[in-house]
Amino acid sequence: MMNRRPRSTTRMSEFLPKRVMVTGAAGLVGRTVTASLVRTGIDVLPVVHSGSRSLEHPISLDLAQVDTAGLIAAVPYPPQAIVHLAAVVPTRPENHDDHESAVKTLTMTKTIAEAAAHWNSYLVYMSGCSLYDPGDPGWKDESAPVTGRTPYLQAKLKCEKIVIDGNGVSLRVSGPVGSGMGSKVVLSRFLQHARYGRQLELWGRGTREQDFIVTSDIATAVIAALVKKPSGLLNIASGRPITMRKLAMMVIDIMGSGSLVEAQRNDPLDGETARYCIDKAARVLGWHPTHELATELRRLRDGGLL
Repeated sequence: MMNRRPRSTTRMSEFLPKRVMVTGAAGLVGRTVTASLVRTGIDVLPVVHSGSRSLEHPISLDLAQVDTAGLIAAVPYPPQAIVHLAAVVPTRPENHDDHESAVKTLTMTKTIAEAAAHWNSYLVYMSGCSLYDPGDPGWKDESAPVTGRTPYLQAKLKCEKIVIDGNGVSLRVSGPVGSGMGSKVVLSRFLQHARYGRQLELWGRGTREQDFIVTSDIATAVIAALVKKPSGLLNIASGRPITMRKLAMMVIDIMGSGSLVEAQRNDPLDGETARYCIDKAARVLGWHPTHELATELRRLRDGGLL
């Protein structure tokens, strides 16, 4: 799978919209998506919560506070498409998975969807594979049951409906990997402990799975969606789940330090799976992930980005 290559963005560029607004442009995924769109020659309107030195001419807005009229007035010219990545993500240390955060996430999407309808802009929304039941041992395609286990996930389900009702596409993305990952993410904790030669604690049997996808692969999926303009749901994942035990061993090997220790505590998430079918994205978008997790971690290590 991993040696397949997507259509080059150079060939796709003639079919891309000329002007795209990206919300959450300063975030983990947003930075990569924005940079990828700029490289294709697209005029990007980056929307951020506060100013970002890494972006040219960012539009600073609190999407949870501004109404639709205020958003439309703040954007200098209408975009032909919107990539909506902004949310109150619980993996950030300053955020909580509670009702207040969920309301903010839902409010942002309602505002963006209304603006998209006003501008007649195509809407790409980033949702998450975390909506699927982690207790289901099977491979989960877009028709698999979903669960709103937390306020954040309940909000994401409502956001998906808003986007799909407007003929946009919701990309259910698995665990993004790149510089700036949230400190609550287990991969970030493993990397930091290994970096300083500390012990990586393995809870329970270490059988819990996660699916990590490199942010540049997410960006190519977004670009493909902007070209094809599908509606509905698409899983965007690596399709290669990894257990916590294997992840810890991989991190220790890549960092060249740290050690694995079996903690004397149970993992309440032991046995959870992250088996996401990406056949529909391959069929609809012609998209396949092309980056290996280990290779990306080495790149981040060598670039001093961990």
